[in-house]
Amino acid sequence: MSLRGRAVCVVLGVALAVPGFTACNDLNRSADCGRSALRITGDVQDVVAAVTNVGNLVDSERRKQTSQSFHKLQRDVKDMARNSHNVDQRKAADDVAKAARGVKAAADSGGSPDVKPLGDAAAELSRVCTSS
Repeated sequence: MSLRGRAVCVVLGVALAVPGFTACNDLNRSADCGRSALRITGDVQDVVAAVTNVGNLVDSERRKQTSQSFHKLQRDVKDMARNSHNVDQRKAADDVAKAARGVKAAADSGGSPDVKPLGDAAAELSRVCTSS
């Protein structure tokens, strides 16, 4: 086979392989997003469980558990936003963080936190991950 023939084969092979690598890369990103969304949804459930009975927040162990739940949620959301290459995913993660701050502020002030915006934001994050 001539040098030109080999070059054409190499170029053709690369041209055929690149879409496959791109598809795998997209699939990996979607899977990563899905795993992150599941982790964040679990974190949201932990936060909701911790703040549902705000009256127990006077108990030091309950306050510690609530603080840990918020910290884990914030860390996981920050990681997802930092590692995502998708603008919609980053925005959805930021919305979860914003809603969590609102719940935390209400819980810290002794009020009854409205957890619906946090649940809605987590649901939107899951939706974005499955549609991307």
